[in-house]
Order: sequence, then structure tokens, then C-alpha cells
Amino acid sequence: MGGSVSFSLAAIPGNSGARLLASNKDPYYKDTISYWEEEPMVEIRVCASDELSDGDTRIQQVGGIELAILREQGELFAYRNLCPHQGGPACEGVRMPRVIEVIAADGAYRGKRFADDEMQIICPWHGYAFDLKTGVNPIDGRLRLAKFEAFERDGEIYVVA
Repeated sequence: MGGSVSFSLAAIPGNSGARLLASNKDPYYKDTISYWEEEPMVEIRVCASDELSDGDTRIQQVGGIELAILREQGELFAYRNLCPHQGGPACEGVRMPRVIEVIAADGAYRGKRFADDEMQIICPWHGYAFDLKTGVNPIDGRLRLAKFEAFERDGEIYVVA
């Protein structure tokens, strides 16, 4: 049936500066995309470090993408502010520890507790949760927020996009 098709999903268009390099010319696959290549990433200043306190979120347009920059226990995180479920503003909801169901050895339900070391972002539209450190939904690992690098240098916060 035609030649092979290879995909490199190192970058997703609209997520991290990816651009289409070529379309597949295999007649069986017609115009399917053959591969993407990342454009050079750049450091973009977000704000002064003292403008983002612990527990705060800052929403900012960066290169046509709405990003959320979050600070939690001194660490910085940056995600595209777009829920993979239905396009809601994922990072504008509450942050809370992951809820764990406590089940005894005999299978009896013992209630719930918080995993204080596992903070989650909760999308305000439908309550979808995403691990703050990874951006991954704890129930369905295929659902994840697009993650960007965030860091501090010389009293300023930057993202790489």
C-alpha cells in the first residue's frame, strides 16, 4: 500500500513553537502531516519575581498563547491555560491537594484524605484535575496541560516559549 509514514511529536502546533515542515507525499496517506520541527524557543519575561507570591497565578499572553504562570511552595510552573477536556481556562480554578480514597485491607471504605504533597489545578468549568508538577490528569494520563519551562533569574520570572 504506499510508503511508510513517520511522525515526530516533539512539539504540538500552537503549543511550543512547532511549525509544519512538510506534508506526506505518499498517495495512500494523501495530505497527512509527515513531521513537525520545533522553531527556536525564546525566553520571555513575565514579571518581576516579587509580583508573583506563593500560591498566586498570573495569566499572560505569550506569542498568541494564553499561559498561566503559577508559584507553589517556591516553585514555578507554567501551563497553557487551556483544558484538554472542553477548552476551559484550566489554570483559573482552585488549587488543592489531591483527594485520596482510603480503603481498608478488608475492602471497607474508610473515608477520604488529602495528599498534601500532591497539589492539583482544578479546571473551573467541569472540575477536571491536573497535577501541578506534571500537568497530567490523575485519572486519564492522556489528558494533560501543555507545559512550558518557567524560571527566575536576577529577580525576574521568565517562560520559555
